Formats: sequence, structure tokens, C-alpha cells
Amino acid sequence: MRFSTKDLLQPFHTTWLPGEIQAAMLRLDLVHPLVQGNKWFKLKRNLEAAGPLPVVTFGGPWSNHLHAAAAACKLLGKPVTGIVRGEAPSAPSRTLAEAAALGMEIVHVPRAVYDAIKKGDLSARELDLPIAARLHAADGPQYPRKKNIDPGETNPQTGNAASEPYLPIAAHLHAADGPQLPKENTTLRALLGTAFVIPEGGGNAEGAAGCEEILDLGDFRAFTHILCATGTGTTLAGLINGAAKRGIGAEIWGISALKGAFSVEPEIRALLAEDRGNWGIFHDFHEGGFAKISPALIDGMNDFFDQTGIPTDRVYTGKLVLAFRKMLADGHFPPGSRPLLIHTGGLQGNASLPQGSLHF
Repeated sequence: MRFSTKDLLQPFHTTWLPGEIQAAMLRLDLVHPLVQGNKWFKLKRNLEAAGPLPVVTFGGPWSNHLHAAAAACKLLGKPVTGIVRGEAPSAPSRTLAEAAALGMEIVHVPRAVYDAIKKGDLSARELDLPIAARLHAADGPQYPRKKNIDPGETNPQTGNAASEPYLPIAAHLHAADGPQLPKENTTLRALLGTAFVIPEGGGNAEGAAGCEEILDLGDFRAFTHILCATGTGTTLAGLINGAAKRGIGAEIWGISALKGAFSVEPEIRALLAEDRGNWGIFHDFHEGGFAKISPALIDGMNDFFDQTGIPTDRVYTGKLVLAFRKMLADGHFPPGSRPLLIHTGGLQGNASLPQGSLHF
């Protein structure tokens, strides 16, 4: 498994960007065709900590995290199960179909059970149903247990091979014997008791530590502001910690993709080695809530692509760019500012939009 580290920093110019402000985007969407964006950085330390144990993680039907975890574990030879929020639909989302084809075991659970598991409550009786029964229920989606999909170097968004040079994954992460899928009679309760559990979105201390390494992809000391979209806040915490260790004095701002997610701020503080007070989260640019879309969002994504050639996703980076444009108009950036926007990937999730919505 290889990651591109070439030409990730892309200056951009638009008609709405003042001439006295120099902006750039760190294109983490280009690091790998499947494990793109911030996803590998949040997964890396978690997969190291998992060692030989199977992995269990969580997400929704269009989860970028589940998709990336499936690809990473496929390439590393690690067994992985994805617990999906909500009952199984009649047909799987494209995200989950691809994750299953990459070898991830997909287990749907009711929302209440999902939320309880995330909190450590394993009392639900549904956890005692064999995983195989959930995977192959007659009235649910038929996920393949094995299919040969190559999560290699061709970018599914462009059809082009990723650029050189590459950053290799540490060899010690590779399992010698390949993934061992759960046995047919394994229950989710038994799996949770023996697996390494990665929280939803990779949101933990290991995820934040991995995100510090985003700032090793270049010299970012000249930037005055660093902006990224936030969900769990893990990436933002990693950027704050990483900037402090690397002498980067920029203001670091998160654009919340969730509505009213004020509880994320103390969660971020809990992940910080030191709170230098140079960060903040803006909560007014969610466009209706997590994964919600608006005509302004779609128009903004298309306008930004038409002017810069940079595709964005509808959940995170699209909202980041829209927020950046509004913040410019509101005077958040004084003349001479050099803002850096972090593209956190997730382009596969755009497949949930009606065909023809986007120009890319």
C-alpha cells in the first residue's frame, strides 16, 4: 500500500478570493484512491495498536470511515467488521457494497443498539444473534463475503494513477496469514469481546496522534490560518497538537459539519497536550445538519471545482469551502492572510447525490 506525497499543496484563486489573501488547499484526497483524506491518519495508530486482533468499527450507510477502514484492512491483511447504524435496507449503499467487496463484514443494528454499543452498553439481546444471520438475512442486502476488488493505485474519481513519490506503510502492520473472517456462528457480543474496537470516525487519542502527521507533508509555518471541517474533532485536535510540536503558529479553526455539536469542544480539549488558545470551532456552516445538503452547498461545490479544478465532498470539505467564502466576506481574514484549507477526502460519498448534481 502506497500513499502519494507529491503535489498535495495546491494554491488556488477564485473570483471571490481577495487579491491580498493567498490561499491554498492541502489535497489529502490525493494521498490514496480509497484510503484518502484524513482517514489513514486516523486509522494508522489504531491499526498499530490492534496488533493481530480483528478490528471492529462503526459508521453509517455512507460512512467514509467504514469505506477507508475496509480498504486499509484489506491491504494490510487484517479482518474487519463494520457495525452500521440502522436496520438493513433492501439494497446496500454503494459505500457499504464496496466495503463488503473489500472484505469487511457488514453488520446492521438498530439505532438504539448502535448508540448503546458506542457507549459500552452490551446488554442488548441483538448482540447474541450470529453475525452470519445478520449478513445474509433474506429480506436484507446480500453482501459478498469475499470478492476480489483491488484497492490499488488507480483513483476511482479520475481514473488516473496516483502520483509518485509514495509513503509506505510500516511493514510490521502486515498480518502474515491474511484476514480470518468471523466464524459462521460468531455473535457480535463475542466479536466485541475479542476484537480491537476503533470508535466511529477513528475518534480517539490514537486517531488524533495520527493526524499530527498531516503536518509532516510539507512546511506550513508561513500560513496564518489552518482550517478543516470537523465531525468528532479528532483531526482538529491532531492539527493543534502537531502545530505546537512543529513550530506552526497559525490560528487553527474547525468548521463543524454537525448542527449544534457544542459538546465536541471539551472532547477536543481532552485530546490536547497543551491548550494554547489558538483554535476555535465555527458552528454556523452546517447547511442544516450532518450530511444535509442545500442548493447553496451544491452550487458552491460546483463553483469551486469550475474555478480551481478541485473536487470536494458534500459532507465535509464542500461545507468547509462554503464557510471559508462566507468568512472572507465577513472579514475574518485581514489583508495579507495566508489560509490553508485541509481537504479531508470522502469523495466516494458524493455517489449518494442525484446523478448530474455535480460538475465532476
